[in-house]
Amino acid sequence: MRSQVLLGSVRVRDALLTADRQALDQDREQVETTYRIILMALADYEPLIGSTTAGKALTKLRAEVEQFHDSSMTVLVMAHGRSPAAIRDVLNQHIAPGRRPLIRSIMCAILAVAHYRSGLRAGSGEPSLL
Repeated sequence: MRSQVLLGSVRVRDALLTADRQALDQDREQVETTYRIILMALADYEPLIGSTTAGKALTKLRAEVEQFHDSSMTVLVMAHGRSPAAIRDVLNQHIAPGRRPLIRSIMCAILAVAHYRSGLRAGSGEPSLL
Protein backbone atom coordinates (compact mmCIF):
# COMPACT_ATOMS: atom_id res chain seq x y z
CA MET A 1 0.00 0.00 0.00
CA ARG A 2 2.83 2.36 0.82
CA SER A 3 4.27 2.03 -2.68
CA GLN A 4 0.80 2.64 -4.18
CA VAL A 5 0.43 5.88 -2.18
CA LEU A 6 3.81 7.07 -3.39
CA LEU A 7 3.00 6.01 -6.96
CA GLY A 8 -0.31 7.88 -6.79
CA SER A 9 1.51 11.03 -5.66
CA VAL A 10 3.92 10.78 -8.57
CA ARG A 11 1.03 10.29 -10.99
CA VAL A 12 -0.71 13.40 -9.66
CA ARG A 13 2.49 15.37 -10.15
CA ASP A 14 3.00 13.99 -13.66
CA ALA A 15 -0.59 14.81 -14.59
CA LEU A 16 -0.18 18.40 -13.49
CA LEU A 17 3.05 18.90 -15.37
CA THR A 18 1.70 17.71 -18.72
CA ALA A 19 0.09 20.10 -21.16
CA ASP A 20 -1.46 17.27 -23.17
CA ARG A 21 -5.14 16.83 -22.29
CA GLN A 22 -5.17 13.18 -23.37
CA ALA A 23 -2.15 12.44 -21.15
CA LEU A 24 -3.91 14.22 -18.27
CA ASP A 25 -6.93 11.95 -18.69
CA GLN A 26 -4.66 8.89 -18.70
CA ASP A 27 -2.85 10.10 -15.58
CA ARG A 28 -6.17 10.75 -13.86
CA GLU A 29 -7.27 7.19 -14.68
CA GLN A 30 -3.98 5.87 -13.31
CA VAL A 31 -4.61 7.76 -10.06
CA GLU A 32 -8.06 6.13 -9.90
CA THR A 33 -6.54 2.70 -10.60
CA THR A 34 -4.00 3.20 -7.82
CA TYR A 35 -6.84 4.13 -5.44
CA ARG A 36 -8.77 0.98 -6.37
CA ILE A 37 -5.67 -1.17 -5.78
CA ILE A 38 -5.26 0.31 -2.30
CA LEU A 39 -8.95 -0.31 -1.54
CA MET A 40 -8.63 -3.93 -2.70
CA ALA A 41 -5.63 -4.41 -0.42
CA LEU A 42 -7.62 -2.96 2.48
CA ALA A 43 -10.56 -5.23 1.67
CA ASP A 44 -8.31 -8.23 2.30
CA TYR A 45 -8.21 -7.15 5.94
CA GLU A 46 -11.95 -6.59 6.37
CA PRO A 47 -12.31 -9.60 8.70
CA LEU A 48 -10.16 -7.66 11.19
CA ILE A 49 -12.39 -4.58 11.24
CA GLY A 50 -14.31 -5.87 14.24
CA SER A 51 -11.17 -6.49 16.31
CA THR A 52 -9.90 -3.85 18.68
CA THR A 53 -6.57 -2.26 17.78
CA ALA A 54 -6.24 -3.76 14.31
CA GLY A 55 -9.80 -2.83 13.36
CA LYS A 56 -9.41 0.74 14.56
CA ALA A 57 -6.12 1.14 12.68
CA LEU A 58 -7.66 -0.23 9.48
CA THR A 59 -10.77 1.95 9.80
CA LYS A 60 -8.57 5.03 10.31
CA LEU A 61 -6.39 4.00 7.37
CA ARG A 62 -9.40 3.60 5.06
CA ALA A 63 -10.64 7.09 5.99
CA GLU A 64 -7.21 8.58 5.35
CA VAL A 65 -6.93 6.79 2.00
CA GLU A 66 -10.30 8.22 0.95
CA GLN A 67 -9.31 11.71 2.10
CA PHE A 68 -5.98 11.52 0.25
CA HIS A 69 -7.73 10.33 -2.90
CA ASP A 70 -10.26 13.17 -2.69
CA SER A 71 -7.42 15.68 -2.24
CA SER A 72 -5.55 14.19 -5.19
CA MET A 73 -8.56 14.46 -7.48
CA THR A 74 -9.27 18.02 -6.32
CA VAL A 75 -5.66 19.01 -6.99
CA LEU A 76 -5.86 17.53 -10.49
CA VAL A 77 -8.80 19.79 -11.25
CA MET A 78 -7.63 23.00 -9.59
CA ALA A 79 -3.97 23.01 -10.58
CA HIS A 80 -4.07 21.86 -14.20
CA GLY A 81 -2.73 24.48 -16.57
CA ARG A 82 -1.00 26.54 -13.91
CA SER A 83 2.66 27.50 -13.94
CA PRO A 84 5.21 24.99 -12.64
CA ALA A 85 5.78 27.17 -9.56
CA ALA A 86 2.05 27.26 -8.81
CA ILE A 87 1.81 23.49 -9.32
CA ARG A 88 4.71 22.96 -6.91
CA ASP A 89 2.93 25.11 -4.33
CA VAL A 90 -0.32 23.17 -4.75
CA LEU A 91 1.50 19.84 -4.40
CA ASN A 92 3.35 21.07 -1.31
CA GLN A 93 0.14 22.37 0.27
CA HIS A 94 -2.26 19.55 -0.58
CA ILE A 95 -0.45 16.33 -1.50
CA ALA A 96 2.78 16.17 0.51
CA PRO A 97 1.16 16.96 3.90
CA GLY A 98 -1.50 14.27 3.40
CA ARG A 99 0.95 11.68 2.16
CA ARG A 100 3.14 11.67 5.29
CA PRO A 101 0.39 10.83 7.80
CA LEU A 102 -1.12 8.31 5.39
CA ILE A 103 2.17 6.43 5.15
CA ARG A 104 2.46 6.57 8.95
CA SER A 105 -1.06 5.13 9.23
CA ILE A 106 -0.14 2.34 6.84
CA MET A 107 2.78 1.41 9.08
CA CYS A 108 0.58 1.56 12.20
CA ALA A 109 -2.05 -0.65 10.55
CA ILE A 110 0.61 -3.16 9.50
CA LEU A 111 1.92 -3.32 13.06
CA ALA A 112 -1.59 -3.66 14.51
CA VAL A 113 -2.43 -6.49 12.10
CA ALA A 114 0.88 -8.24 12.86
CA HIS A 115 0.20 -7.93 16.59
CA TYR A 116 -3.33 -9.25 16.13
CA ARG A 117 -2.09 -12.19 14.08
CA SER A 118 0.67 -13.00 16.56
CA GLY A 119 -2.00 -13.19 19.27
CA LEU A 120 -3.90 -15.67 17.13
CA ARG A 121 -0.81 -17.82 16.70
CA ALA A 122 -0.18 -17.66 20.44
CA GLY A 123 -3.50 -19.41 21.02
CA SER A 124 -5.89 -16.67 21.98
CA GLY A 125 -8.74 -18.87 20.80
CA GLU A 126 -9.84 -16.54 17.99
CA PRO A 127 -10.12 -17.92 14.45
CA SER A 128 -7.03 -17.60 12.29
CA LEU A 129 -7.12 -15.17 9.37
CA LEU A 130 -3.75 -16.27 7.98
